Amino acid sequence: MAKEQQSELTTAEKKKQQKRDLILESAKVVFSKKGLIDATMKDIIEECGISRGGIYLYFRSVDEIFLAVLEQRSKRKFDDVREMIMEQVPFETILNKYFSDHRKRLLHSISDGMLRAVYEYYYTRIKLKPPVHCSKHNFLRRNGRSMRSFKSAFSKVC
Repeated sequence: MAKEQQSELTTAEKKKQQKRDLILESAKVVFSKKGLIDATMKDIIEECGISRGGIYLYFRSVDEIFLAVLEQRSKRKFDDVREMIMEQVPFETILNKYFSDHRKRLLHSISDGMLRAVYEYYYTRIKLKPPVHCSKHNFLRRNGRSMRSFKSAFSKVC
C-alpha cells in the first residue's frame, strides 16, 4: 500500500511539474509578444489554457512568473558552463566561450521579445535608470530602435 501511495505521489508531482512548465512556456510566448509591461495574468492564462484559480496555485503574479522564467533560462544558459567545469576545461576557455556566446545572443537576438522583457524588468521593477538621452517611457517604447543602436555600437566595440 505504501508503494502505491509513493508512486501516486510521484505521478502527482510529475503532473504538477508539467503544469508549472506549461505555464512558464506559455508565459515565454506572452512575454516575447508583449514584453513584460504589457503582459497580464489574463494573457498567460489564455495562452496556457489553465483556469484563473489553477494558475494562482503556482504563481501569485506576472512578476513571479517572469522571475521563474528568468531563473529557468539562467539555469539552461549555465548548463554548458557546468558541464565544462565537470570536464575540467581550463577556466580561460570556459570564460571565452561564455562571453562569445553572450556576444552572439546580444547581436543576433535583438528581435527576441524576451530580451525586451528583460530590459523592461530591469528598468521598471529594479529601478535602473534608462540612458540619459531619453525618458524611461521613450526608452521602453522605442525598444526596437534602441536595440538596433545598441547592436551597432556593440559590434563596433567588439
